Amino acid sequence: MGFSTVIAFSIIVVSFVMVTGLVVSVAVEKIKEINEAYQNERDKLLRDLGTDYELVNVTATGSGPSNHTLEVVITNTGSETLDAYGFTLLVDGKMYNYSANVTRLYPSTGLLITAQDIPGSIGTQHRLKIVSENGISRYASYTVG
Repeated sequence: MGFSTVIAFSIIVVSFVMVTGLVVSVAVEKIKEINEAYQNERDKLLRDLGTDYELVNVTATGSGPSNHTLEVVITNTGSETLDAYGFTLLVDGKMYNYSANVTRLYPSTGLLITAQDIPGSIGTQHRLKIVSENGISRYASYTVG
């Protein structure tokens, strides 16, 4: 009877050690994932805090009977370098493709965005919204000249 008690106790201890090892390894992996997510969120917050730009000039020129070409000059007043093609250009709530004179917008530098064939003839007023790659947006109104 004594020998079977020792064997049963040994089986219970070995099972407990194996289960504990499994639980600890899973917990460590989850803690690593949580830490990585926290670091990514912190980095995103720092990028958002370092992102700032202003619309220096908005010019719209009639390019046809019912279309115009839009030129927007943006200056990076923040500390983050921005991708020139990471912006979203919205005119009157509709998204438009654009071309840029540079590919990266470094701090204290400018960017010229040009969008063509936007509906609106000479004398019409429009609302412009530009959103950076991390969600910072700026607004302007303009009249086609």
